Amino acid sequence: MFVDEDTWRNLPTFAERVRDEVNCEIQTLKKKLEEERAEREAKRVVERAEREAERATERVQEEGKNVQQIVLKVMHD
Repeated sequence: MFVDEDTWRNLPTFAERVRDEVNCEIQTLKKKLEEERAEREAKRVVERAEREAERATERVQEEGKNVQQIVLKVMHD
């Protein structure tokens, strides 16, 4: 198989191919890292929202108890 001089000069060297593969792998790993970070952040947001919902529920229940005590006191007076 004969390769002319221009074609030969334009073929990537081994080092260039390795560099390109390494760069591709780096980009893949960066993307995966970004996805994992986004998943962790989404999980934290959901957990925070759940905690806030629990606290809100507790406050509503406490307010309900307070209202009930007021109603009972008014009824007895």
